[in-house]
Amino acid sequence: MESSLPPDPASSERVHQVAQAQRRVLIAVLLNLIANGLIRGSSGSSLAGVAVVLALAIAGFCIYWVYRLCRALDTTPWAYMVAMLIPLIGLICLFVLSARATTFLKAHGVKVGLLGSKA
Repeated sequence: MESSLPPDPASSERVHQVAQAQRRVLIAVLLNLIANGLIRGSSGSSLAGVAVVLALAIAGFCIYWVYRLCRALDTTPWAYMVAMLIPLIGLICLFVLSARATTFLKAHGVKVGLLGSKA
């Protein structure tokens, strides 16, 4: 039996928030990998300080969007935010969080690609 009710705007807004936050988190992860490469490549040079500051700024950006994604998914964000400070554990938590966001988006009919939703 098909429902002729219009889609819930609150649900639509939540889907948009999850999609936006997931995309930002995935972009931040890529930027973080680049920053870590810059840190390793510039160790001992005068650019090492700049690379560290850049990496810290990217980490802050990533933690902010992890918080936003957790809030959009109705998940407690603090454990994920603390885990972001531990290199390998943070990466594993990002994969788990991204998988949860992908499952949520697909359940709401959104196509999801490598860098998040395609919409």
